Amino acid sequence: MDAGKYRAPLLTQTRKRMMTKDGHSTLHMDKARGACLARLRDLWGCLIDMQWRWMLFIFSTSFLLHWLLFATLWYVLADMNGDLDFNHDKPPENHTICVKYLTSFSAAFCFAVETQLTIGYGTMYPNGDCARAVFLLTAQMLLGIMMEAFITGVFVAKIACPKNRIFWIRFTNLAVVAHVDGKPNLIFRVANTQHTPLTSIRVSAILYQEQENNQIYQTSVDFHLDGINSKECPIFIFPLTYYHSITPSSPLAALLQQENPGHFELVVFLSAIHEGTGEV
Repeated sequence: MDAGKYRAPLLTQTRKRMMTKDGHSTLHMDKARGACLARLRDLWGCLIDMQWRWMLFIFSTSFLLHWLLFATLWYVLADMNGDLDFNHDKPPENHTICVKYLTSFSAAFCFAVETQLTIGYGTMYPNGDCARAVFLLTAQMLLGIMMEAFITGVFVAKIACPKNRIFWIRFTNLAVVAHVDGKPNLIFRVANTQHTPLTSIRVSAILYQEQENNQIYQTSVDFHLDGINSKECPIFIFPLTYYHSITPSSPLAALLQQENPGHFELVVFLSAIHEGTGEV
């Protein structure tokens, strides 16, 4: 095969990318039937993928609504028990006050916050002789613990999510076609800019081609690393150079020979294991 026939026609053409360099797709799918219900069923994944500002807003609102709900319940309990009508310093002998000095809705809100955050009761405290107060206190504590556990889990999972580590991996801006051992090769280089090495590095590539019927055809493109026979590189310390031999059987051979090829895009995927955490 004559290497001089290969060109780079995409260098003079500007098209919108299907995949950004940080791994996000630019394709937008129309809303399918039941899509909203499906997202609600996968609430955990939805929160993990959500932006930080929206997640903080939702969690702050959840805490506020939780406090308002139980503040209302504590106030209703005090009203039904008649605690709002008596002097809490000198209550009737035959009357049991459920929450001492809970005399207004603002006081009920403060009591709900104190109960949820376990910061310690001050002048307001529940009376153990009031069964309804004990039941409501137990209910608030159980629901509060479950909500805090869920929120803490989401925060930890989002912080530990390795997707933000993609900024440590740097690919060359352009892939080049050059001769290696007298044969044309498509070459690109990737570097790990963090101090902690990565292990078990795997690289795969997919060629996306737009067909005449607006369908996307996918073809696997194999890359190899220097003289390593295995598809997996054991450790990633210094920049790695990957090669794809453009042979007659290569899916890129026919495309690079065409003057005006259809829209195609080569997307390279890199996966590795972080040595410090063991996460992929």
